[in-house]
Amino acid sequence: MNKVDKLIMEIDGTFTSLHGIQLYIPDAEAVRKWHEQELVQNPAARFPFWAKLWPSSIAMTEYIMENSSLIAGKTVLEVAGGLGLPSLVAASYAREVFFTDLEPAAVLLFSKLMAFNQVTNVEAFPFDWNSPLDIDANVLLLSDVNYDDNAFDPLLDLIYMFLNKRSVVVLTTPMRLVGRKFIFELLPYIIDQQVKTIQFSGADTMITVLVLYRGDSI
Repeated sequence: MNKVDKLIMEIDGTFTSLHGIQLYIPDAEAVRKWHEQELVQNPAARFPFWAKLWPSSIAMTEYIMENSSLIAGKTVLEVAGGLGLPSLVAASYAREVFFTDLEPAAVLLFSKLMAFNQVTNVEAFPFDWNSPLDIDANVLLLSDVNYDDNAFDPLLDLIYMFLNKRSVVVLTTPMRLVGRKFIFELLPYIIDQQVKTIQFSGADTMITVLVLYRGDSI
């Protein structure tokens, strides 16, 4: 039994339809207990933050659906994709989509969701944003990645690499104080900016959508 099958069997969750996509969303308390059990075997085990549907991911999905011409017929790369809602929705418009996440378990679960949703133009594989990436993508998707200032430098390097290739970068982020320095670095490249109020799990969260491009027009 692989880790994802074990995850789904051991962690209560629900298959939820959102924007026409079927997602498996683990229960938060069940994830916490599962992680505690993992720590007994591996004290260095990372908490599976990927196993939550974040408001920034929903905001990204809504922006994609409202601005589908941005990705229509193009190659799209999502980094730190978590449960993969934006990638699955983007597949309806894009020529091809690459879904990535640091955690192999997230990639395996996403691969199952690809099959469940009958998506055929998406490839999924693990990727650490501290590592090189040899992919040419027209659009880079980043949801809620600027939460740790220790990761800002490699993330900015990744973004600049795609901006230098004249790729469009779509970044969604909650309004965190820690993320202001990160956003300040990107101000010269913002060509579109929106604030979305995402209603999820009984709460409203303000999410900023930033579209970045290095050039006069897309």
